[in-house]
Amino acid sequence: MKYYIKSALTLAVTSALLAGCGGDDNNQNNQAKSDPITVTFLHINDHHSHVNGEDITLKMPLDLSDKEKITDEDGNEVEVPKRTKVYGEAGGFPRLITKMNELTENRDNVFKVHAGDAFSGGAYYTMFKYEADLKMMQHSCFDIFALGNHEFDLGEEALSGFIGNFNEDGCKTEVLAANVKPSEDSEIFNKFKGTTIKTLPNGEKVGFIGIDTAKKTKGSSFPSETTQFLDETETAQAEIDTLKKQGVHRIVVVSHYGYKNEVKLAESLKGVDVIIGGDSHTLLGEELKEFGLPVEGKYPTVVKNADGDQACVVQAYKHGTVLGELQVTFDKDGKVTKCDGTPHLLLSEELKKKVKDADGNSSKVLLEGQELATAKQTISENPALSLTKKDQATIDKLVPWDSKAEEKFKEPLGKAADDICLARVPGVPEDVSCFNTRTRDYGSDMGAIVAKAFLESDRQSHVAIQNAGGIRSSFPQGEINLKMVYTALGYPNQLARLKMTGAEIEKVLQEAITNAVSGSSNGAYPYAAGLRWEIEGSKIKEGTLEINARLAGDWKPISSTKEYLVVTNNYIAGGQDGYATFAEIKKKGEEFWVDTGTLYYQPLVDYIKSQVDQTVELIDTENLSTQQHDFKKKEPK
Repeated sequence: MKYYIKSALTLAVTSALLAGCGGDDNNQNNQAKSDPITVTFLHINDHHSHVNGEDITLKMPLDLSDKEKITDEDGNEVEVPKRTKVYGEAGGFPRLITKMNELTENRDNVFKVHAGDAFSGGAYYTMFKYEADLKMMQHSCFDIFALGNHEFDLGEEALSGFIGNFNEDGCKTEVLAANVKPSEDSEIFNKFKGTTIKTLPNGEKVGFIGIDTAKKTKGSSFPSETTQFLDETETAQAEIDTLKKQGVHRIVVVSHYGYKNEVKLAESLKGVDVIIGGDSHTLLGEELKEFGLPVEGKYPTVVKNADGDQACVVQAYKHGTVLGELQVTFDKDGKVTKCDGTPHLLLSEELKKKVKDADGNSSKVLLEGQELATAKQTISENPALSLTKKDQATIDKLVPWDSKAEEKFKEPLGKAADDICLARVPGVPEDVSCFNTRTRDYGSDMGAIVAKAFLESDRQSHVAIQNAGGIRSSFPQGEINLKMVYTALGYPNQLARLKMTGAEIEKVLQEAITNAVSGSSNGAYPYAAGLRWEIEGSKIKEGTLEINARLAGDWKPISSTKEYLVVTNNYIAGGQDGYATFAEIKKKGEEFWVDTGTLYYQPLVDYIKSQVDQTVELIDTENLSTQQHDFKKKEPK
C-alpha cells in the first residue's frame, strides 16, 4: 500500500453569497472580457435514493506510539503509526445540506450541481420509489440536475413526475440532457433542456450542457422506444459550438457518462472547460488513499482539451457520501487558468472499532478517550475528511418517511409457495430447519431464486451468478415481507455486469467451487441462472457446463470463445471469495466491467412482486445450476 499525506489546499474564497439558484440569460452580446474570476461548483452524483447516511470503514491510527512499516509513494520503506479499521456513517442529505450551507456562506459565484442517478437503489426507493428523493431534491435546490440512466428505471411517466416537481418555494433547478430526444407524445417532452446559461453577479455567463450515457440507458433501463439517445461526444461538441456563438466562453458539461469516458470526452472536445461527472461512482482525491478507500485518480483531474487548453474533470463517489468542492479560475477570455478543490467525505461524529469478547465474538464499540482524540486529530489534519453534523431542518423533512418505513417493513411483498431453503455447498444444510431432498441434491433454492431475480432485472445479461455466502437466511413457506428480504440480502452490494468468454466463465466458476470445497470459504459456492453443470471430484465435469441464455431457449454446451454478459454482485465481481477471474475482467476496463448501481436486494423485491399472485415458486430442477454432485450428502431428518 502506498502512503500519501496531502498538504493543505489553498482555496480561493470570495465575498458574497450568490442569491438563490441561478437564472437563464441568453444575451448573445456577452464577450467574456472581464477580469479573472473564480467559480465554485458544489457537486454530487449517483446518490441512488440514499437520502440518509450509509456505513463506511476507514483505516486510521488510534495509537500514535504503535508503529508499522509501509512503502511510501516513492517506494521507500517508512515507519508510520499503525492503522486500525474505524467504522462510522458517511453522507446523507442532512449532512450534505450542512456542508453545502457551510461552503456557500460568504461566497460568490457558487453553483450546486447533481450529475444524475438520483433514485433507484436504497431502502427508500424500494419502499417509496422516488418520493423521498423528490422531497430532498426540492429541499436541496440544485442549480443543475443532469439525467442519469437510472432516472429511466420506472419509465418516462414516472420520470416526468419526478423532474416535473423539483421546483417549489422559488427554487429553479434546471434539468439537462442534450443527447436525450423524446418524441412529442412522450411524457417527458419539454420537461428538460439540453443546455442552460447562468449569469454571474458581475454579468458574465457560464454555459451548462447535460449529457447522459446513451448505450447504457437504452440497454439497461426503460426509456420509451421512441426516445432517441444521441452520441455523447458529437452532441456535446455541437452544443459547445452553439454556446460559443452566443458569446458564452465558460463551458461546463454535466455528464453521466463514467469517469474514464469523461476524461476522454474532455480531451476530445474543443472549448470545454469543466466536466462534472457521474455514473461510474468514482472516488477522486489522492488525500483519501491512506484511509483504505478506493481512490481512482486526482481531484480534480486536469487534462488538455482538443484546443490544448486546461479542462477540469471531477466526480464525487456515490450515495451522497462525498460533496465535491471544485474551484475553477477563468481568465478574462474565459480560459481555465487554475483548477483546485476538495472532495469532502462527510463523516458522522460517532466512530467505532471492533473488539472481541472472551469467547472470540466481535462487536463494535464507540471510540473513547485518547483513541477518539487521535482519530479526530487525523480527520482534522486532512481537508478531505469532515466530521459533519446533520442539518435539523433536513432531518425534519425525512421524519414522515422514517415513520412510514417502519410500517412498510412489515407489509407483505408476497408469499413463498414452499420452503425456499438456504444452503452453501450442495448436500450440506445451512439452516437445519429448512433442509430437504432438493437442498441435498441441488443446493440452495435461495441461491437459485436470487440469481434468477438478478437475470430478470438486467435486460442485457445472458446469465447470472450469485455466491452462496451473499445470502443469509431462508424464506419459510408463507408470507414474505421487506424485512425478510433485507435480512436475506443484508450487504450493501450492487449488481455488476461483465463481458466474458465461455472459457472465462468456466474458469471463474471453478475458482469459486474450489474455494468453497477446499479453500477458505464455503460461501464462495456459485449459484446461477442460465448456467448449469455437474460436479465430479469437486470439479466441473468436463463437457457438462451448459448455457440457456436468459432461460429463454434450450440448454446447449457453452462456447469457450463466444462472449456473454454476466450479471452478479459487485463483491465477487471485484475478485472476492476466490472469484479471481472476475477481478481480471475488471482490469480490462468499462467495456468489460460495469457497476450498474442497482442494490442487489432490489431485483429480489421486484421478482417477488412480478410473480403470479406475488407467489414465489421453486425453480424447476432442470434449470438449477448444480445438476449432479459427488459431495458428501447429509440426509434430511
